[in-house]
Amino acid sequence: MDVIALIVVCFFVYWWFKQEKKWDEKAKEDKKRKHMEYEKFEHPIVAQRKREEAERSRKRKKEAIRKQKEDSDREILKARSERRLREKLKPIQEESFSKQKQAFEEKDQEVVIKWHKDIIRKCQTYESKHPNFLADYEAHKTSMLFLDSLNNLNLQPELILFFKDKRYDRKDTGNEELYLVKLKNTIDDKLYLVVGIANKSAKEDFMDDPVVELEEVVSSISLNKYVALFLKECLLNQYKPEGEFDPFAKFDSYEGVIELRFIKQALKMIKDFENNKKSAEVVLKNSERVDFKELEEIFENYHLNDYKNFNDYYVAHIGRKMPISYGDFLDSLYELFQSNILYLNEVCSYYQNELDEINQSYPLWLQKQIDLVEDHVYQAIDAFDSNTSWHKGIYFSKYHPLGLSFDDEKPIVLLNSKGRIEYKTMYSESMEKDELLGSLKNLF
Repeated sequence: MDVIALIVVCFFVYWWFKQEKKWDEKAKEDKKRKHMEYEKFEHPIVAQRKREEAERSRKRKKEAIRKQKEDSDREILKARSERRLREKLKPIQEESFSKQKQAFEEKDQEVVIKWHKDIIRKCQTYESKHPNFLADYEAHKTSMLFLDSLNNLNLQPELILFFKDKRYDRKDTGNEELYLVKLKNTIDDKLYLVVGIANKSAKEDFMDDPVVELEEVVSSISLNKYVALFLKECLLNQYKPEGEFDPFAKFDSYEGVIELRFIKQALKMIKDFENNKKSAEVVLKNSERVDFKELEEIFENYHLNDYKNFNDYYVAHIGRKMPISYGDFLDSLYELFQSNILYLNEVCSYYQNELDEINQSYPLWLQKQIDLVEDHVYQAIDAFDSNTSWHKGIYFSKYHPLGLSFDDEKPIVLLNSKGRIEYKTMYSESMEKDELLGSLKNLF
């Protein structure tokens, strides 16, 4: 009985397992069928997208292959062009070097030595050849120290501007008397300290005055009339009393009244101006605004330029600063002067080293130059292309003693290109003097 029951149970379990498996398979088939139906419904759209993407991918690959081939063809053409150019220039290079080497070997050693010494001498004497400029600039610096001392008095900034509207006549060297006097006002019976400018003398100015009586001439000095006016304005700027003057007590020259309690300070300022007459005059001269023509004249008179003309210098250093004062222009020129000094010191040092090598062994120095030329000639191909007009080879400039057409009667020209000094620059023999960029021919 137990056995039969066990058999029945096992049969039932087996049957249940088989049924569950069928159910699972049926569920999977239903799911698959539904998915296929869904795919069947969406398939046209998906297929279109896939076809479009495949077409784009094919076009990209085709374009990449085309571009790669195009670049390859271009490189091949470029290489062929460079090879043809190299073949064309090779005999020119060889001839260029041969001519240059022969010229080197034929050069007189003494001519080369003299040329180097002349350059060194010109570099060393540059500063001494500009005494006028240096004197004017030194006077300008001294005047600025004097002006700084005035600024310590807290003078109003517009005080100097007061004079910039006035035309300083450099040819007018006339003097006038600046006086500081004590006046007794007969209207209010008060004593006043007055600063003024007289054409002749303070006593004559107040001799017949019906309102005031001259009590004392405290100070009187003779100054350039522009400096006298400047000093008067400085005194009034510092020591003029505040408030309005009593209209019923006014007298001629009442505008020049300063406070009596500042008499010592006023006398000190007058003394400072008297001791610095020249500096005060320079301050006023150099505060004057100057126009383009005046700048050009000053520029040419000093002979400091390493520019072909003033306009080049103006555009590079002045244009944006206009209007400019005479003093500021001097500062600008001094910067140019200093840059020239630095440049010439470097040039001098270079050529002194060259001269030392020449004196030690001229053959060794000459061989070094030959090696430099050879290297330059055979490397120069990199700087040219098929459109070049270069036909005559590369040589030392005609202004260098090793140049093919060097003439020791020609002026010395130092070559400078874009801020980079090139003391032995190679040029085509066809180049003219005017084409030598940045030459400092005007320095001397």
